[in-house]
Amino acid sequence: PLINQSWRYCSVFSTSANDTVLMGRNWDNENVGSIIVNYYQPPGQYSSISFSRAIDLGFPLHMDLDEMPPDDLADRLLLSPFYSYDGINERGLAVAVAGSKNEKVGTVTGKELIFVPFLIRRILDQTKSIEEAMILAEKYVPFDIDANSLNSHLLIGDASGRSAILEYREDKWRIILSDKSWQVLSTKPVYNVPEATLRDGCWRYKGMSEALESMS
Repeated sequence: PLINQSWRYCSVFSTSANDTVLMGRNWDNENVGSIIVNYYQPPGQYSSISFSRAIDLGFPLHMDLDEMPPDDLADRLLLSPFYSYDGINERGLAVAVAGSKNEKVGTVTGKELIFVPFLIRRILDQTKSIEEAMILAEKYVPFDIDANSLNSHLLIGDASGRSAILEYREDKWRIILSDKSWQVLSTKPVYNVPEATLRDGCWRYKGMSEALESMS
């Protein structure tokens, strides 16, 4: 219900040129407290750096994590890699999440329900390309608000410069590949939405698209 509040605006992009791949985002969640940067090395899988919101782990707003005394609350820091909303692994596979309109989700035979930040954790741990990430995502039904709701979508990019948007709509993952050297994502759904409509409906989507077009 808060997706249209200005403090929830997100902007994500991926672009490549001259053998360089860039992926970036802004994160306007001004009421989520500290951002925790995690370095995680799962045994036998890919190491990664990821980002977590302190509020999702139960920390109060504006808490000084450096001054936190050792206690049960501090122990929650050990869980932060599993509340990842963005990250990049050692193979150059990067994931970023943005809010979107609320989508009801239900059980699908043969597929496991998965909390979106934990799905991102598994993508970072286990995949090195957008193809591998898409195959992994197909095993799951994602949720975030509760076990029946989803209000986010993902942009995944890899070291080759390719990228894909993953949106879960009508009980299926919808994959949106880019035919350009760049791709952008905001808080507006993109599946089956014409490019002109996306630009007209979101000034952030339009601004990113026009800027990246001008540099292509």
